[in-house]
Amino acid sequence: LAELGAEGGGVKPAIPTAGHPRLWMLLLALSFFGVRLHLLGSKDPNYLLVETALPALAWLAVFAICAFGPDPWRYSGRDGWLRMAVLVNCGLFAFLLQDTINFALLVPGAATTFFALVGVAIAARQVPPPRRAVPETGPSSGGRWGFTVLAGLALAVVVGFIIPPVWRASDLVVAARAQRHAALAGPIESHPANRLYQQAVGADPFDPTAAAERADWLRGVAESSPDPTPVLREALASLDQAIARSPANVAFHRRQAQLSLSLAQLTHDPSDRAQALAAAERALALYPTRPEAYVELARLQAWVGRTEERAALVRAAVQNYGRALELNNQRPAWEEIRRWKPAQVEEIQSQLAETQAWLAQRPN
Repeated sequence: LAELGAEGGGVKPAIPTAGHPRLWMLLLALSFFGVRLHLLGSKDPNYLLVETALPALAWLAVFAICAFGPDPWRYSGRDGWLRMAVLVNCGLFAFLLQDTINFALLVPGAATTFFALVGVAIAARQVPPPRRAVPETGPSSGGRWGFTVLAGLALAVVVGFIIPPVWRASDLVVAARAQRHAALAGPIESHPANRLYQQAVGADPFDPTAAAERADWLRGVAESSPDPTPVLREALASLDQAIARSPANVAFHRRQAQLSLSLAQLTHDPSDRAQALAAAERALALYPTRPEAYVELARLQAWVGRTEERAALVRAAVQNYGRALELNNQRPAWEEIRRWKPAQVEEIQSQLAETQAWLAQRPN
């Protein structure tokens, strides 16, 4: 209800202004993420950080863009509260999309996002309208227009300098995929898929997709080549390009380890074995809670250790096999679907026993 002010007879709104969006953003994020951290069901700080940072970026980005747009956000009374509810739900919806990509609704933390979005929408409908009209307040027109100009310039940069190379590179990659199965009539350099992939790499200097796909294609070519060694080296060089553009992509480092292993099995070169080990170690460092990464590294360590008679490396493989089994057993209850099947566990235990038996036969 609106009531007469004690001094000056002025009118003040019964419903307060919506408040500053940055305060809302901070308080809601702290309370919401605090609850969600507990519901993720894990005590691993690396896991909690990753699964909180990504949706938090979606939340903050969408909320901030909506809150600081050219349209004034600081309305009094019902309009202000409804506007703030829309902003909150925009952030929650972006959050929900990110969580759904990661978990669907299997994780309580993701389901909580959905119910929070519904709750804010229901609560906003319960705000009663004020009895008297309340004048709107908001940022100065200069500030709003400044934001609009900056947003327009940013859009122009995206349309003029970012979209065209991405578009061209994407078209070239699609064309290369269509040529992958063409017969190899001469050197690889003359193959149409190879030319198209290399053009795509040059068209977009930031996207690793073309370089990574070219490496995969070359690996397939090497399997049917009478001399696979140079083809595998070319595949590794292409994968190096992809890693240079996306050094934190753990999948690229895993592929590098597999390619280097294939090459080392052909060349019997210690430097190729060392490269495979280094790539597997980088993949593990980037994703230290993935049990499969420990198994992949352990298999490599066991093979290289036995090949080079390095007992210390084989002992490290035993430790990594054990760590993999331990991490698999520590998966949260809601992640039961990702646990290894009994046959997989038996296979890893068999590899572990075989590695321990090799060590037992060595005096050191």
